[in-house]
Amino acid sequence: MTKRDQQPNILKFPALQKWINEYGDINYIKLNDSKEFWKQIAIIENYDLKNKNREEKFAFWLNAYNFITIKSVLF
Repeated sequence: MTKRDQQPNILKFPALQKWINEYGDINYIKLNDSKEFWKQIAIIENYDLKNKNREEKFAFWLNAYNFITIKSVLF
């Protein structure tokens, strides 16, 4: 897995796109069962921002916010 693959990316997150309908609604029940979603949560929880530039940090926090918001809906 490359460094880029280990960055959470909600825009390219296939499991999330798979569970969004044409109205933008997310099927949270099926998303909760997605191993890929929980893998992305683990990446966010362990991601090291020390050596990242401003743009990388900004992108991380946008994605982290979105993933954590979805995670909170699941609980």
